[in-house]
Amino acid sequence: EAKSNVIFGIQQDFSIAFPGSLPKPKIDSTGIMTKFGGTQFYSYSANSNKGSAMIGHFDISYDNIRASSIELANNPSAFLDTLQSQLVKNMEGTIQRKIKVLKEGLYHNRTMYFTAKATKDTMIYIRCDHVYDPPRIYQILYTTTSKGKTELPFVNTFFQSFTILKKQ
Repeated sequence: EAKSNVIFGIQQDFSIAFPGSLPKPKIDSTGIMTKFGGTQFYSYSANSNKGSAMIGHFDISYDNIRASSIELANNPSAFLDTLQSQLVKNMEGTIQRKIKVLKEGLYHNRTMYFTAKATKDTMIYIRCDHVYDPPRIYQILYTTTSKGKTELPFVNTFFQSFTILKKQ
């Protein structure tokens, strides 16, 4: 595995080491609509024919979550489950397994493995982490067309390298 490409968030608020086998990540941003209102989604992504890695983030205010559902506003675990379910639904995917984690006691995390159809004949395998550090939601993805490749050592290193550097 080649040397990792370490990325620091636009506001120096997080860091992550992209796999060195991928090209240098490109930054993008777009407006998105969630069930909790509109927000700006910022992402860094690197793609190759072997796989793709991405980290994105967006902010949702507590008031917007509360306006939609008091239960979700007061339950970060249920809130993350809702976000992951929506992602799988949007990609017309099928969940393979989910893991609930509390990292460093500071923020909530969900790891999910799921599959989706990329094209009529091609299946993609996806590992996705959602990390909730209010009001910020981080979404970390690795996708591949090869079954079993979402748990290779360099993919695990990519996910484990994610660090929040300062509180929003």
